Amino acid sequence: MHAAIYDMLGRELARLSNGEIHAAGEHELRWKGRDETGRVAARGVYFYRVQAGNRVHSAKVLVLP
Repeated sequence: MHAAIYDMLGRELARLSNGEIHAAGEHELRWKGRDETGRVAARGVYFYRVQAGNRVHSAKVLVLP
């Protein structure tokens, strides 16, 4: 599974999962609102994208102060 957070320009801000193999079933990923260097993300709109096998899901994430 691959999962990441992207900014409005499509730049990867944080990687939540990097190809780990998971058993079938439900799984939970959490983003703590920080980039890869640990800086707090500015308020605004971001996107998450999760790919598991040939399935892809993406949606908006709104960060508020």
